[in-house]
Amino acid sequence: KKDADNSLVASDGFEAQLSNDVLVVRHVERGCLSRFQAPIKTVEKVHNGTRVLCVGVSPAGTEAVSGSQDGSLVLWNTNDGSIRRQLEGHVGDITSCSFFPSGTVILSSATDAQIKIWSAVDGNCPRTFTGHKGAVLGTTLIDRGRNFVSYSRDGTCKLWECGSGQCLATFSRNEEQALPSAVNCCCLATTPAELCPESTDRVMGDLEFGTDGRLLVFGKEDGNVCGIDLRSHQEVISWKARSAVNGCTMMSSSLALACGDGHLTVLDLRTTQSPLENNRLSNSALLSVSSADDHSCVLGTGDGSCIHWEIGVGSRQPLHRELTGSNLDSVYCVTTHSGHAFAACRDGNIRRYKLAPTNSHG
Repeated sequence: KKDADNSLVASDGFEAQLSNDVLVVRHVERGCLSRFQAPIKTVEKVHNGTRVLCVGVSPAGTEAVSGSQDGSLVLWNTNDGSIRRQLEGHVGDITSCSFFPSGTVILSSATDAQIKIWSAVDGNCPRTFTGHKGAVLGTTLIDRGRNFVSYSRDGTCKLWECGSGQCLATFSRNEEQALPSAVNCCCLATTPAELCPESTDRVMGDLEFGTDGRLLVFGKEDGNVCGIDLRSHQEVISWKARSAVNGCTMMSSSLALACGDGHLTVLDLRTTQSPLENNRLSNSALLSVSSADDHSCVLGTGDGSCIHWEIGVGSRQPLHRELTGSNLDSVYCVTTHSGHAFAACRDGNIRRYKLAPTNSHG
C-alpha cells in the first residue's frame, strides 16, 4: 500500500520498491525478492469469455489474431482491442495462429485437422491444407513463408508449400508404441556445423524455399526431442526429457523447452547430452514459451502464472518476473513482439505486457 506521501509501505520485515513499472518486494532478513509486473492492457471482449488458446501479432505490431476453444478466429487492433473481422471456417478449437512476414496473410490450425491461409485484408480463405490424421496443434513458418511446417497429435510434422498446397515431406520417429505420441511444439534453428551431415544423396525439390541449412526441432508428449536437418531430412538430434515437452523456442544458439513437470530446460544444440540449465519454475505444467531476446523468455503455466525468465547467468541469481493478472487461469499461449508479451488465457482475456529490460534493477 501507499502512505500519505504516496510512498510504498510494506509489511514488517519486507521492503517494496517500484522500478521501471516493476514492483520489487524484498525480505529484509533473508534477502530474497520477488518481482511483479502488471499488464499495460487487457483485451476482454474479443472472445466473449471463451478460453483463448493462441495469439499472434503482425510484424508492425498494430494488429493481432487470436483463436479460442469455440472455433472463433478473430483479427483485432492491438491499440484499442477493436475487432477488425471474424475469420470463419474452422470447426474445432483453434490451436495456433500467426502472421506471414508481409503482415497481410494469416496462417491458422485447429483440432479439425485443417490448416488455413487467410487474407488479413478481406478475410478470404484461399487455401486449406489437409493430410494430418489428428488434430493439428501448430505451425511454424520458414523464412518468408513459401514453406511452413505443421505438427499434429498424430505424431508427425509435415513440410508444406503454400502456392501449390502440396505436402513435401512427413517427419516422424520410429516408435514402438501402438499409438504415436503427439508432437506438441516445434521451432526452427540454423543447423550447427557440428551436426551437418557429411554427405546426403537427397536432392532438394523445386518447391523448397529457405530450408537449406535449417534445423527443425520438435518436442513430443512422451518427452522426446528431435532435430531434423531440412536439407538432408536426416535426424541429427535426439534427446529425452523427463516429461511432456509442451513448448520450445530458440534463444541465440540455445534451445529452451517448456516441460509438463514445470521445468524449463535449456540445451546447447551442438551437444545435448547434458542440459545447460534445468530450473523448476512452477508446480504445474509449463504450457508455452516464447523468446523475449537472446537471454530471456516468457512462459505460460497451467496454474495461471506468466513468467519472464532470464537464462545463461552462471552463478548469479537469474531474473524472474511474475507477469500478473491471470489469477489462477491457465496461460495457454504467450508470444513476444518488440519488447512486449501477449498472453492468451483461459479466462477469455488477452493480456499485453511491456517487458522491462533484463539488465534493469527491476
